[in-house]
Amino acid sequence: MTLDLQVCACCGTAQYPPRSVCRTCLSEALEARAMEAIGTLVAAATVHRSLDPGAFAKSLPLRIGTVALESSVRMIVLVPRDAIIGQRVSLRAASGGHAIEAVVLADPSARPRSQD
Repeated sequence: MTLDLQVCACCGTAQYPPRSVCRTCLSEALEARAMEAIGTLVAAATVHRSLDPGAFAKSLPLRIGTVALESSVRMIVLVPRDAIIGQRVSLRAASGGHAIEAVVLADPSARPRSQD
């Protein structure tokens, strides 16, 4: 999977979420660029209660985590229960299309097949 991330035309910094200026050099010269959604799981937590009972009540407990992508962007995504911090993951759209989930790569050096 690829993600459309904002990239600064001046300094090359990728950023997420989108902003009106570059987080590094404050340039307004930003463009969308497709980047591979591969990274490392750097943190994970399990959510047992939701402040919005209607939003995730059926999904609790919900495991979320932070993934550091190769493009230096960090994203909070849904994480499999068996994922371990430090594992290489690929991101994809979760069922329903309202979230992004991590998939553990069986071979950390392998690239996943495109699902676009």
